This record gives sequence, structure tokens and C-alpha cells, in this order.
Amino acid sequence: LPASAEAVTYYISPSGNDSNNGTSQSTPWRTIDRANQISFNYLPGDKILFQRGGEYRGKLLINSNGNANAYIEVGAYGTGAQPIISGSVAVTGWTLHSGNIWKAPLSQVPKHIYVNGALQTLARFPNSGWLRVDNSAATTLQDAELTQASGYWTGATAVIRTTNWSYDTAYVSGFSNATLTHTSTGNPLGTQQWGYFLRNKLAILDQAGEWFYDRAAGMLYLWCPNNANPSTQLVEASVLDYGLYLSWQRNHFRVSEIHFRHHHTASLRLSGTYNLEAFNCT
Repeated sequence: LPASAEAVTYYISPSGNDSNNGTSQSTPWRTIDRANQISFNYLPGDKILFQRGGEYRGKLLINSNGNANAYIEVGAYGTGAQPIISGSVAVTGWTLHSGNIWKAPLSQVPKHIYVNGALQTLARFPNSGWLRVDNSAATTLQDAELTQASGYWTGATAVIRTTNWSYDTAYVSGFSNATLTHTSTGNPLGTQQWGYFLRNKLAILDQAGEWFYDRAAGMLYLWCPNNANPSTQLVEASVLDYGLYLSWQRNHFRVSEIHFRHHHTASLRLSGTYNLEAFNCT
């Protein structure tokens, strides 16, 4: 018999149960994690279908091969909006830190933060535009406008426009007398006025729409738009890199009718993959 005769369609639904067999619309799985448990066991012609109108948080892994006559397919079933595969987690457990700044535990390091779907800004100084460099070397940057006390900027990230066509990020390891010491960008500015800004310090979280993440404490800090209580908003943290990861030299896939969202590196990751068809996705 051809391989496609043995193909199985797997169903995933928000109302499913990972204890189900997943092989019918009446016995669907609930999560991407359950589908990943058999990532090495998919056969040519198998389909992984997500119920429309649902949202599924995670990264779908496929470690199997289709073939030229029977692709492995990822798609949708039912009616309504495209199913969403999301790379974010909902953040809960908010408590007031001070003023309009709230905090909540978050064990995974976020790349982006969204409030009701709107992208927020990692706390930065200045809040807009660029500072200007007075002088710099490979691992230092001098700016007389930096009048804060010694050590104030230690631990921050400097986003430096190192040439007129690019910018680099550098970790600030020390600060004293208007001089930042940082990891090398490999391209010192000298006295070029390309500009820079600083970010990712709790001390500079000073306006609505900004956030900061404390890695050591596993704590997210947020000043919500309109000074809102984040407990009453949908706050999502982008923590996953890919929406669909196709393993090294796995081939013959078809992806359609999926809405990928909040993955911070790519929706589709092809690792030595060929013969992929992707269409009608968002």
C-alpha cells in the first residue's frame, strides 16, 4: 500500500484533552506539547490540524519526514478565524511595586511585552531619540550629559549606532565620571555623532507603556498604558523563538491557514529543510 494509506490526521482543540487519542474531531488533543510528544513518529501524509478560532501557546516541533507523494501537513479545521499558534505566555499575579509600576513573576526571559495586543517599549533613556557621544574607544563611551552617580548605568544595555547603516548592543559593565564601560562593539565611534541610547534598567522605567525584566529575580515590571492595572488587561510576554520548527534535514511539508504570533525570531524555522510549501498563513 502507498504510505499515504497509513496516514493519520491529528486534531487539536481548545476544548480537547491530551489524554484523548487525538485522531478525530470528537477526541482532539488540547495542546501543542501533546503533539510534540510524537514529533519523531509522524508519517508521510499525516496531518496536524488546529481548530479554527482557538489559540495555542507553544512551538510545534516536527522531527519526521514526508515524501514527494505525501507531505506532512499543518493546517486548520472547522469554521471561523485562523487558529493562532502563539509564542507568548499570559502574565498574571500582578502586585503594585510603586506609583504606576506593577510587577509579576515570570520565569521565562521575555523578548517583547504586549498589552491587549499592543507592543510595549523596553524601558529606555532618553524616552525617544538618541544621545550623542563626545568620545569613545572599543569598550568605553563618554558623554558629558550622563551626570548620574557612579554605578548608576551598570547592568544596562547600550544601543549604539556604530556606523551610519547599523547599530549594536553592548552590556554596560561600569559607569563613572560620564564614562560608560561596556562590552566591545568591535567598531569604536571615536567622535562620530551617530548616537546611542540606554535601556533595560528599572530606574528608567518612567512612563506608561514601558517595561523592565529583572533576570536575577525572575520579575517583570510594567507601567501599563493609561495607568491601567495590568490585572485587568491581557499582558503577554514573548518567550519562544519559533512557531514551527522543522528539524535538521527533514523534508516535504505543507503549512497553511495558521496565524503565527509573538514568536520573537521566526514563525517558520527551516533547519536544512527543503520542499516546504507555506501559504495562506498570517
